[in-house]
Amino acid sequence: MPIEETPAIIWHVPEWFDVIHFAFCPTEDKWNQERERVLNVTHKDITDYPSNGALTTWWEEEGYVRCLVTMSDWHDDKMDFIVSALSHEAVHVASRLLDAMKEDKPGEEVFAYMISRIAMTLYQDFVRFRKPTLLVGNLAS
Repeated sequence: MPIEETPAIIWHVPEWFDVIHFAFCPTEDKWNQERERVLNVTHKDITDYPSNGALTTWWEEEGYVRCLVTMSDWHDDKMDFIVSALSHEAVHVASRLLDAMKEDKPGEEVFAYMISRIAMTLYQDFVRFRKPTLLVGNLAS
């Protein structure tokens, strides 16, 4: 599967709570396009694209919390960094989800499942858009 010329930002809505949307942003160009769109719609400026790491930024839009995750391509060849960084960012997304739910003490198992599901989705989108050669098993679906 070739890398798309201009990969899209695919927004995901967790099946357990539909007030938050999250996505992996595959390129700096897409990040800047979304940044401009968000500024026009919400008048909130989101963070600059990272030069050598990963980050999550979030905002509220039309009654939803939106979390946008990205990672610079500086480490695209280092699987340990990719998995670690996307897992780290998944914790930020899960925290925003809990805030939106007004839940401050989730069960440990619930929190762990939230993070693993979000991290898996971010990883799948990372692979789909940035490293299609890594597609294996169910990641291709």
